[in-house]
Amino acid sequence: MTYGRHHNNKTFLPLSGAVKLRLPAALLALFAALMILAMGTPAPAYAEGETETAAPVITTQPKNVTVAEGKTAVFPVKAQGEGLKYQWYRQLKDGRWMRLKSESSQTAKLSVKGLAEYSGHVYRCKIKKAGASAVYSNTVKLTVRPSITKQPESLELTEGQKAVFKVTASGTGLKYQWYIKLEGGSWKRSTLSSAKTAKLQLTTKAKHNGAQFRCKVTNSAGNSVTSKAVPLKLTVPKQTNVKLNTGWQYANESAIHSGTAVLYYAQTNRRGIVVGINAGHGTKGGSSVKTWCHPDHSPKVTGGTTAAGETKAYAVSSGMDFRDGTPEAKITLKVALYLKDMLLEEGFDVLMLRTGDDVQLDNVARTVICNNKADCHIAIHYDDDGYSYDKGAYFMSVPNALKSMKPVSANWKKHEALGHALIKGLKNTGYKVWDEGELDMDLTQTSYSTVPSVDIEMGNQCSSHTDSACKKAAKALLAGIKIYFDGK
Repeated sequence: MTYGRHHNNKTFLPLSGAVKLRLPAALLALFAALMILAMGTPAPAYAEGETETAAPVITTQPKNVTVAEGKTAVFPVKAQGEGLKYQWYRQLKDGRWMRLKSESSQTAKLSVKGLAEYSGHVYRCKIKKAGASAVYSNTVKLTVRPSITKQPESLELTEGQKAVFKVTASGTGLKYQWYIKLEGGSWKRSTLSSAKTAKLQLTTKAKHNGAQFRCKVTNSAGNSVTSKAVPLKLTVPKQTNVKLNTGWQYANESAIHSGTAVLYYAQTNRRGIVVGINAGHGTKGGSSVKTWCHPDHSPKVTGGTTAAGETKAYAVSSGMDFRDGTPEAKITLKVALYLKDMLLEEGFDVLMLRTGDDVQLDNVARTVICNNKADCHIAIHYDDDGYSYDKGAYFMSVPNALKSMKPVSANWKKHEALGHALIKGLKNTGYKVWDEGELDMDLTQTSYSTVPSVDIEMGNQCSSHTDSACKKAAKALLAGIKIYFDGK
């Protein structure tokens, strides 16, 4: 047998030349192995001109795509190699991969329609070529979000006007949530009734000046997009007139309501707080008409201008005269006007229920206007108690028998907190206070009030009512109001 070995088309012979030998098979195998070790591992035998086929190499992996609903998402992949074939797959919920059959699923760019139900789908691409192993791309995810087609717009309004912010979006099963950021504050979810709609509506207040608004829109897939933030700029008028809105709660209980209250706006250091000031009495014809004492038409539980047990009271009583003959209504108005100016300087807005000798607003109308336009209601009076000396000031607190009646039950603690703050302010400024500074009294005012509300008697028919005395009374009330709202 002739021994030799072909390697790279070359023939190698043993040292002794071509010799015919008869050797055991085991020895022949050993000899062959030794020859391989001596000359190296032989190259594979290919047909002439053939080379080894390498697997494709991915040079650019596809990436996650977020697309607006209705648009088309494109996932591109790049690979090196000739004759490459592509096949895209989508992963099912059980983890298996499903071959896609769309037109683009066998190309290097997969196109997917941006439908909400496709959001969260995961894809990958298989790339192969003849004679080589296939390779797979990284997995990528599709996120489909709604699209805002019209952004909200900034607004410039006069304080007190209604602001309306609108956003228009496209998508499936859209939900809306508006957010507000007051000047110097942080973003907070709006709790307004319209905050979960495409149109946010609010009545502007001082605190809204410089505020920003934006809306988060979420589709049925749970993905969201947020609108741009837009500002609200408010200009402050000097004053506006306020009439009774017949649609307000308890407005239908009023008998005299053709008159107008005036809302004055602070021009500097604005607090965004409206103090309702009610200069007692001053309605011509008020004592010729009666209104229900209570919203539920139940009888009075204490005496006063109207006796206990009565169900109706004068719409507005005429008030008493001071010992020198000056009408009470004239002095309550003077104190109220001084107080208005002081409050405006302190940054409070002031709702004046009466600004002249006569206003055609009865006690129910005045109370309802304050309920809807003010943060508190303070009625200024002087007591006709028959005393021969000035006994001092006090407020009329809520009798226990009324504390379960609506709306008193939800507000009487606020009424008394305001009353106690006013008395503290009077004491702090040296104003004379009667006894403990309070007396239970069943009043039309507090029976209809839904904001902190107090009737304060600044003295009686013997009290001084000169200009300086009226200014002192106003200053004392200002101190009490600041205690209530500032806590000091």
